[in-house]
Amino acid sequence: MTMGNSWSYVPDDTYKQAIDIVHTLIKIVSRGGNYLLNIGPGPHGDWDPDAYDPLKAVGEWMALNGEGIYATRAVGPYSEGRKYYTRGKDDSATYVFDLSETEKVELPATIRLTAPEGRPVKQIELLGVGKLRFKQTGDSLEISIPENKRSPTHLRYAATFKLVHQ
Repeated sequence: MTMGNSWSYVPDDTYKQAIDIVHTLIKIVSRGGNYLLNIGPGPHGDWDPDAYDPLKAVGEWMALNGEGIYATRAVGPYSEGRKYYTRGKDDSATYVFDLSETEKVELPATIRLTAPEGRPVKQIELLGVGKLRFKQTGDSLEISIPENKRSPTHLRYAATFKLVHQ
């Protein structure tokens, strides 16, 4: 996928926003794919200065949430609405990405999701925030998010829940 509108140089090209790049990355990885992001060089072989800001923002998001992306594999149900799943390489954790509709993550008091394959969960962590209380009934999870953790100022684009399996 191109970061701009072309695989090569286009004067005054328009670049994708970081939120769009992160959401596309999550969707692709949740289905077992790889993401190649192209940035066409400028007329002198360097990148357009406008390309750096989205790349920096994606890098910051990856620094916090990368464990749910790197060395993971696809796991059913792949997605439910705006939630996308990956599984850690060693099967000890499942990651659930809850895509934000805006740049800033705003979470509700309760989130419901499916525990893949009905596997028991012993702990749930919101990456970058900490452990959360939850209740599991079969393959259904209900996560309680305290008011002081619903709008963390440093979470952007998507919240990542780490489900640690028993």
